[in-house]
Amino acid sequence: KDINLDIHADKVLGIIGANGSGKTTLAKIILGLLKPGRGKILLDKKDITQLPTEKRAKHIGYATQDPMDMFFESNIWDEVSAGPRFLGALNPKASAKKILKQLNLWQYRDKHPDSISGGEKSKLGIADVLVNNTDVILLDEPEFGLDPKSWKEITDILRKLKDVGKTIIVISQDLEALFFLCDNIAVLKQGRLLKSGSSVEIFKDDSLIKDASLPPLPFEPLLKNISSDITLTKEKLLEFIVKK
Repeated sequence: KDINLDIHADKVLGIIGANGSGKTTLAKIILGLLKPGRGKILLDKKDITQLPTEKRAKHIGYATQDPMDMFFESNIWDEVSAGPRFLGALNPKASAKKILKQLNLWQYRDKHPDSISGGEKSKLGIADVLVNNTDVILLDEPEFGLDPKSWKEITDILRKLKDVGKTIIVISQDLEALFFLCDNIAVLKQGRLLKSGSSVEIFKDDSLIKDASLPPLPFEPLLKNISSDITLTKEKLLEFIVKK
């Protein structure tokens, strides 16, 4: 409802909100799975509001909350090769091999997607997206089911993609995961945008977090004396704590 939001290349945008706030609905509108009643969606200044979903897929990659929704091949290598093959990419098997190795999934290449662990399924769902090399990457709760080591592997890859000009959108209720990954945060409540800004600016705003029915970060009091203009890493936060 009346959302006006700029999402930039070279940035990671986090979208947060309580259950029912409209996060996944907004994702589906961006993807073309739902049509807005009014307004426009612009991609590189081009109106894509009426562009079919299959054509948007060449520009916007999407991983759902449940990775099992995405799998339909009988082995993992074919699964990750399917997207680039359907989109007409050259040598899809080679592209899939590269991504599977990046995500430490190559050793499972001949296994059925159903046979791997929940965390590995989450990584496989993300592999299905990254292999297509789209300009925009939209991930819905990608940290779900991942151990800290696997989540770090994903965030390292996302930061590298950001550095080469990709636009990354991450939907999550894990505030700490988004805080350290995202440059900017958009907060939704009941289908409306409450506020968008830098991660530090958003999470310093006690009243905003309460209004959005979100739990405060455990280190929220420390943010009061940190500039809202910086992208805070765990290392920078630790350095700040030590100095204090």
